[in-house]
Amino acid sequence: MSPLYLDFHRVHKPTPWIGLLLVTLGVVALLWVSTQQDILEQSRSQVETLEASVKLKKQQIAAKAQAAQKETPVNEKVGSIRRAQQRSALPALQILESSWDSDMAILRLDVSPADATIKMDIETRSAPQLLNWYDRISHQTGVTRVVLARQQTKVADPFKPTQASVEVQLRKEAVPAKIKASQP
Repeated sequence: MSPLYLDFHRVHKPTPWIGLLLVTLGVVALLWVSTQQDILEQSRSQVETLEASVKLKKQQIAAKAQAAQKETPVNEKVGSIRRAQQRSALPALQILESSWDSDMAILRLDVSPADATIKMDIETRSAPQLLNWYDRISHQTGVTRVVLARQQTKVADPFKPTQASVEVQLRKEAVPAKIKASQP
């Protein structure tokens, strides 16, 4: 055991309150910073969760839009082609029949309901007969335009017939209502 030395003549020093206060403030600041870091970490995780949900919703919307696009035509041109393919050539043929003359012959006939046109090569006995037919078909209600592309008289033939290439442009509305009802 060692002897205890007590010195009662020594000057008493005060407690370092400033140091203790600074250490306490440092501990409080450290605790506050750690709680703020926890709060930031929680908010960061919430933002990441929200971003993930938004990304998922965008993917779902894109998938729905793609599915809807597969159901509808790719563009309006494809839709118009499909509708045109379902049209009947009967109205165009009825227009030809109503203006036809018995002394005419069809050499080539191309009826296109999709384009609403009739392209044909015809032969008549004379040029005036061709022009009379041209006037009759031009005044039909379903016809927009008639173009006489080429006309010639066969000189080598003893009957001297007139041949012509004609293009008849029909109105798109010339399709009957019952045919329109069957279109999508």
